[in-house]
Amino acid sequence: MFLNLSNHPAAHWSPEQRAAALVLAAPIADLGFPPVPADADEAAIDRLAEDCARQLPRGVTHALVQGEFTLTLALVLRLQRLGAVCLAATSTRRVQSQADGRKLAEFSFVRFRAYPWLVGGDGSSPAPKTTLRRDRQP
Repeated sequence: MFLNLSNHPAAHWSPEQRAAALVLAAPIADLGFPPVPADADEAAIDRLAEDCARQLPRGVTHALVQGEFTLTLALVLRLQRLGAVCLAATSTRRVQSQADGRKLAEFSFVRFRAYPWLVGGDGSSPAPKTTLRRDRQP
């Protein structure tokens, strides 16, 4: 299963991003990235990560994890301990300046990039290398 742990539901992804995810694992499941209060301390981040980890569906082999930085790291660690390949989505950004001074940004998906392995397969740390496991073919 490909877990989308972000604030961007897979139903709104481009066809290219959905196809890239499905090459890695199927089906795609959404789990919204929780809001993180700006005044949250490290203990609060750990509690948020534990709460989110309790909601993880079974069978996750790959996970897009994108959100607030410290919670992202805490979630990547937990997912890697379960053996999941954790990913970030990369994109190109095109910015157009509007007549009223506002800027309009358009993002186009390019690829998934794996986070470095921070834990070994047995839960120890660190693991030897980062790879995208391509268990499925398009």
